[in-house]
Amino acid sequence: MSFCEKTLIIKQTSEDFSINEKRVSGICRIENEDGVSTFFLSLINLKSVDNGNYFIYIFDNDNNVIFYDLKNRPISISCAMEKEINIKSGFACGLFYEYDYIPLLVAFGKNENCNLTIQDCKKIVAEKCLEKKNKQIQERKVLLKKNEEETIQKEEKIIEEEKQNNYNDEAVATEDFYLLEKELNEKLKTISEAENKTFSENNVEFYDKEKGELEELFSKFPHEENLEKTFPFSTWVKINYSSDKYYVVGVVKENDKEKYICYGVPSNYSENPPIELKGYCSFVPASLFDLKGKGYWMMFQDAVTGDCVHLDNN
Repeated sequence: MSFCEKTLIIKQTSEDFSINEKRVSGICRIENEDGVSTFFLSLINLKSVDNGNYFIYIFDNDNNVIFYDLKNRPISISCAMEKEINIKSGFACGLFYEYDYIPLLVAFGKNENCNLTIQDCKKIVAEKCLEKKNKQIQERKVLLKKNEEETIQKEEKIIEEEKQNNYNDEAVATEDFYLLEKELNEKLKTISEAENKTFSENNVEFYDKEKGELEELFSKFPHEENLEKTFPFSTWVKINYSSDKYYVVGVVKENDKEKYICYGVPSNYSENPPIELKGYCSFVPASLFDLKGKGYWMMFQDAVTGDCVHLDNN
């Protein structure tokens, strides 16, 4: 019989998530008995949120990562872990607030033997959030394709039933063959048009699903007028998540139709994006009169499909 136990304290790293201005903290404990790990968490002074969820992430030196969704209310949990964490050489814990797959570290702690840094953990969580977002996009695409196939099958079934109902020996001898061919071609054309219409309407549902939350953000937060000047026919707002930190959300239209849903983090100009966002963002200047000054690393989502679109900075 083998038994090992490790405990650590997580401490606040970001403001505006505490109750009555008290600092957020928590106790994390892992017990490993005969290869079975159990995780215990108790949080202190963490407030509830209206939007987004809290997640607790657990890391060890062997690159194992486990996370639990704490929803929008801070709670204490005790649960068996889905896989074993190597706690003999220490472990780290990070409490993150996530909104629309954008993570913010709220509190962090690690054992002295754990060689992971805060930046290491932030990068790992950013990659996990991107994986979760891409998984949701792929699941949505599979569902759309399934709906399209079911629509086509229904149309084909209707055509087959009509053919069966109209067929008899006398009809074979007297029916105008060329008229039947014409009617069949018209039905096939109808199926094709229905398929294209279904594909278009279902894909637009990605923006429609996000529309309510976006309009709420646009009515609640102050507008970013510089970006609205940079992008014609667009709407932008600044969302503060602490006293001096914020990100921007916007919608860009083309031909009076939503083309991109955009998310940006403020930054000074650089030729290279943050490593965790490489390939998924482009630099956008805050002002057209200072192209290499302050701006944003911006991620663009296609409003139709939800896919990430990389725009060439040049």
